[in-house]
Amino acid sequence: MTQKFSKKEAIKFGWHRMKSDFLFFAAVLAAVGLVSYISRFGVILTAVSWILQIFLGMVIVRISVNIAEGKKVGFENLHQDYEKFFDFVIAYVLYYLIVLGGLVLLIVPGIIWAVKYQFFPYLIIDKGMKASDALKESARITKGARWDLFLFYFLNIGMNLLGMLAFFVGVFVTAPITMVAYAHVYGKLESSGK
Repeated sequence: MTQKFSKKEAIKFGWHRMKSDFLFFAAVLAAVGLVSYISRFGVILTAVSWILQIFLGMVIVRISVNIAEGKKVGFENLHQDYEKFFDFVIAYVLYYLIVLGGLVLLIVPGIIWAVKYQFFPYLIIDKGMKASDALKESARITKGARWDLFLFYFLNIGMNLLGMLAFFVGVFVTAPITMVAYAHVYGKLESSGK
């Protein structure tokens, strides 16, 4: 079965949700920036920053999924999925090894695999899957939509680059739009792939 999604609908959805939860998103993005900044102050703080960035990545996925599903978001989402930390790390390591291996094999396989397995974080956070299961399920739900997902990725990159050109302030608008838009697309593919 070929799964489809609308890039325009996903961006519109992200735009409307960003407007209604703007202050919350701004606080989360400010936290991400602060955590990245502290990594400049020595090896120990770099390690702490790395761990905090993983937790913030998990929080961002949870918030995005909750918003896409119409659920309430708040600061209780900051600690909701901590027990999935190691699955999240293992899956990220596997994902980057797969993509790196593909890039070594003439680049194109790496791009295809990056698109194919990209929804593993959502499946770990939303469905509680283990690392390998999340990667397999991502491959399954993206089947038939990979070209559209590839184009959608560049659309989002372009939006965030425009946000950066606006003295980085625009990223506080474009980043939440893309976060929620991706969660929306994940929801569409996951539900149509059942």
